Amino acid sequence: MNRIATCLLVCVGLSGCATAPGPITGSVQSAPANYRAQIIQYVKSNFKDPYSIRDASISSAPKQDYSPMPLPNGTWASGFWVVCFKANTKNSFGGYTGIRQYGAIFVDGEINSTISNPRFESFCNGTPYEPFPELSA
Repeated sequence: MNRIATCLLVCVGLSGCATAPGPITGSVQSAPANYRAQIIQYVKSNFKDPYSIRDASISSAPKQDYSPMPLPNGTWASGFWVVCFKANTKNSFGGYTGIRQYGAIFVDGEINSTISNPRFESFCNGTPYEPFPELSA
């Protein structure tokens, strides 16, 4: 009985250690009009060897997501826009990785980050894509 009480007390005590998310930023608004140019600039500034990208394609329309998402600056966004794009990029060893799917996150009309993880792969599945030659080398 003492073990159960001790475990319960520890669980209650540790539950107070959870931190709340930072303030939620971003407002519901229309999709950014210049998202293609912003993605090109972001990729050229942040991807390894961006001038060797092959087979780039982009979703034909941005999608809006209302679920809270943590941002690199410690705040959270809700009501942000996602533009899905695919590209065959090089890794650190200079080899092509194969076509990967990315989600470009837009908060308040500006690109915030790109994410390539299972959440955005499922978010982008079924999205119609069109060629994105401006991003390809």
